[in-house]
Amino acid sequence: MASGIIRNIRFGNLARYLSDVIRYSDYQSLNYMHHNMIGSMHFMDPYNFDLERVQRCVIHYATIDGTIIPFYTMNNLHRQEIEKRYAKPLSLDKTTPLYDVQSLVHRIRLEDEFKEHNQQLDELNHIVINENR
Repeated sequence: MASGIIRNIRFGNLARYLSDVIRYSDYQSLNYMHHNMIGSMHFMDPYNFDLERVQRCVIHYATIDGTIIPFYTMNNLHRQEIEKRYAKPLSLDKTTPLYDVQSLVHRIRLEDEFKEHNQQLDELNHIVINENR
């Protein structure tokens, strides 16, 4: 089946990226594909909504309950309802240091101090070595 899918793709490099994703079914292949491709699409808002474009849409969001939502309709029609239904507030005990700005700033300061300290030690070692010659 994978070879049939790949055979019908006629976009050069796209076939190579997709073939790895289909063949290996791993995050590394998916990551490689996402980092080596650029995509663009028409943005639709309530003023230029195009039902034909929505019907041809091949990019979808999947919700927790298994509902498939066309990409083009997500922001205009579904986002508020989906967020209201599934959103959970973050609690401090479940945040990572990446989202904890104070911890991140503290870590950056410690790393900077460590670098400065190492530079000073390197300078002192250089002076001591030169004096001993």
